[in-house]
Amino acid sequence: MERFISAFGILVILGIAWLWSTDRRSISWRTVAWGVGLQLILATLVIAFPFGVEVFQRIGDGVSWFLGFANAGAVFLFGDIASVEKRSVFGFQFALTIMPIIVFFSAFIAALYHFGIVQRVVRGMAWVMQRTMKTSAIESLSAAANVFLGQTEAPLIVRHYIGSASTSELFALMVGGFATIAGSTMGVYIAMGIPANYLIIASLLAAPGGLALAKMAMPMAARHEPSVVQETDPTGQGANVIDAIARGALDGFKISVNVIVVLLAFKSLVALTDATLALASLGSLDTYLGYAFYPLAWLTGVPQHEVQTFASLLGVKISQTEFLAYEKLSVMVNSGALSQRTVTIATVGLCGFANILSIGIQIGGFGIMAPERRGDVARLGFKAMCIGALANLLAACVVGLFV
Repeated sequence: MERFISAFGILVILGIAWLWSTDRRSISWRTVAWGVGLQLILATLVIAFPFGVEVFQRIGDGVSWFLGFANAGAVFLFGDIASVEKRSVFGFQFALTIMPIIVFFSAFIAALYHFGIVQRVVRGMAWVMQRTMKTSAIESLSAAANVFLGQTEAPLIVRHYIGSASTSELFALMVGGFATIAGSTMGVYIAMGIPANYLIIASLLAAPGGLALAKMAMPMAARHEPSVVQETDPTGQGANVIDAIARGALDGFKISVNVIVVLLAFKSLVALTDATLALASLGSLDTYLGYAFYPLAWLTGVPQHEVQTFASLLGVKISQTEFLAYEKLSVMVNSGALSQRTVTIATVGLCGFANILSIGIQIGGFGIMAPERRGDVARLGFKAMCIGALANLLAACVVGLFV
C-alpha cells in the first residue's frame, strides 16, 4: 500500500508542476518522461538489484572512510575535543565537525578540478541528460555540476552564458541549485550518522528530476542557445595543484563560517519561538510545521504513524535549513526511533538546498555573476525554491517505490 502511495505521489507532484506551468502547451513531455525515467532507471539499478545495493553501500562506506581523514586536521588544530574517539567524553562538537569536513572536501574537489577529473564526469552526465531529455547545454551542464557543487558554485561553470540565457534556462539553473546539495555539506550529514549511500543516491536522482520539473513549470517555447558551451572553472584558476588546493580550502572555510553563523542564528530563534509558544501553552514550532506539511509527507509513502514526524522535518528544512532538519533526523536515526523505510525516504526528501534562506543566497550569487539578471532571479526565487523542494519529494517518491 505504501508503494502505491509513492506512485500516486509522483503523479501528484507532476500535476502540481503542470498546474503551476507558465505555458502548458510548450511543455516537452519527452523531457518530463526522460527525467522521471532516468530517476527510475537509477533507482532500479542501485536499490532494486542486490549488486547495485552492495556497490552503493561500498561507495557510501568509502565516502565515510574518506571524509574521516578531515578529522586528522581537526585534531591537529583543536586537540582531543575534535577527536571522533573522544566524543563519548566531549560529545558531538557540531562546529568542529562542520568546518574540517567542508574545508577538506572543498580542497579535494579543487584538486580534482585542477586535473580535469570533475569536468569529465560532469560532461558525461550532462551529455546523457542533453541527449535523452533534450535540454540545452547550459541547463544540462549546470544540473550535472550540482551533483558535486553548491547552488552558487555550479552555475559558475556556465557563468558567461547566464546574462543571455532565456528565463526558462535561468529558472532551470536556479531549480537545480535548490534541488541538490554540495558535496562538502553531504560530508557533514554523513558525519551526523545519515546513511551515505542514500545521500549519494538522492544527489544523483535530483539532477534529472529537478530539470524535468523546472521545464514543466517554466518551459521554453523556442531554442536559441548554443548546443555546446565552454564551461569555466568555478574553483578559480590555480597556478598549480598546490595553489588550487589552497584556494579550495579558503573557499571551504568561507562556506563553513557562513553555515555555522546561519545555524547559530536559526537555532537560537527557533528556541526563542518554542519558548514563547510554551509560555502560551501552544505547543512547539515542530508541531505546527508537521500539520502544515502533512499532505506532502504523506505523498512520499512513509508509514502512516511516521508521516507527522517526516512532515515536521520537511517544515524545518524549508522554513529554516536542511542542516537543522538533518540534525533532528540524525538523532532519530541514531536512536532507532524511525523505521528503515522512513529513514531512507526522509534522507532523500530532505537532500536539497530548497529553503527560504537559499533564495537570498541565490539572489546574491547570480547577482554577482550576471548583475543584469538579479531582478529576474529575485522574481523567480520563491517559485524556483518550491519546485526544487518538489524535486526532492519526487526523488523520495521514486525511492519509495523500491524500499
